[in-house]
Amino acid sequence: MVAAAGGGQIALARGDAVNGNLSVSDLFQIYWKPFGQFWFLYAMFFAQLISFLVWRRVRPLLLVFVGLLTFLGAFYALPKTIMLVSYGLFYFFVGMMAREMKLLEHLGRTWPSVVGLLLAGALGAVFCYVAGVPSYLPIPAALFMVPAVLALSIRLGHALAGGRSVALLVTIGQCSMGIFILHILVIGAVRLAMTKFLKVSDPAVLLTVLTLSATLIPVAVQLVAVRLGIDKLVGLPSSVKRGRGVLRKDVVAG
Repeated sequence: MVAAAGGGQIALARGDAVNGNLSVSDLFQIYWKPFGQFWFLYAMFFAQLISFLVWRRVRPLLLVFVGLLTFLGAFYALPKTIMLVSYGLFYFFVGMMAREMKLLEHLGRTWPSVVGLLLAGALGAVFCYVAGVPSYLPIPAALFMVPAVLALSIRLGHALAGGRSVALLVTIGQCSMGIFILHILVIGAVRLAMTKFLKVSDPAVLLTVLTLSATLIPVAVQLVAVRLGIDKLVGLPSSVKRGRGVLRKDVVAG
């Protein structure tokens, strides 16, 4: 909420330099009407609330129920809002089940298992395309491709363990929520400075500088906020403090 309010005030102050038409009334409505990328934070809050209230009591049936709603909604048998909510909750609950079953511990143990998951995900994607599966129902592909990406990350992390590049990637991963919250503000400010003041118009240069800025500046801001103890005050997570030792040592190298 703090991040949304701060971003909104900046957008109002420099409305001539940002995309969109944000008004003062929009800023006061952020408690129930998120704008920009902040909808994701609201969605995660309600997903956590729903899981806290009902997950441990009816989790298998709940997963089947939201999966059915997603399936029916994708074929326009239900209102779009219900379909979108159930679609998000389905993957959220699948993730919770994977965590409780400790499936992540079995990912990325060997390179053949990673390649197998990637191939299964690719075949699932081809199946969805050939079968004409609606865009909001790529579950056959996602249930393999998401674990494949996680497994690939784990394998690469352990293959490169000990290097400075890995430490940097771990830090970026721990700061991912801060990057999500701040990247649009950073991109807007840097793009304004480059195009209006520095007169830079080369797309390749803009893409490179904006990508690096949108990643590294939020990381620096979050690290400073955590170091000063004001991370919660400015609406940034304390994942850097909680996430030390991210690479798991229990994964056996294959």
